[in-house]
Amino acid sequence: MKNNSLQKGFTLIELLVVIAIIAILSAITIVALNSARAKAINGRVQSEMSDLGAQLELYYDDNGNYGPGANQCNQEPFSGGATDDATTLMTAILKDTNTNSDTCAANGQSWTVLVTLNGGGTWCSDSNGDSGPQYTSITTNGQTNEVECFPQ
Repeated sequence: MKNNSLQKGFTLIELLVVIAIIAILSAITIVALNSARAKAINGRVQSEMSDLGAQLELYYDDNGNYGPGANQCNQEPFSGGATDDATTLMTAILKDTNTNSDTCAANGQSWTVLVTLNGGGTWCSDSNGDSGPQYTSITTNGQTNEVECFPQ
């Protein structure tokens, strides 16, 4: 008798190798997507901060100042008695940065917002029109934290 049985299919080792390769490729893809997601969120924060600056200038035009003085991001002119758009933007910025190290300061004649970006780094915007990753040291002057951004 002649044995003509040809086994068709894959061995267990072959299947395990293919599964391992798929797992490695999946892990690489997930890491790349998470990095891209963080960069996209940081870009959105930078855009929102630019929009916030425009809203605060509208606030200044309406009120003749930047509010009664604030040293927190949930105070006027950033939130509360500010324009609805400024409040919405500040809420979005704080949600996107998801940190407790955001600094907002206003003293009636100037304002500054400094946030920590996802993955590290900072972004600063102020009433001088400066916006970028650099800023001077934070000092406390009375009740207002003063931060000054450097232009890029």
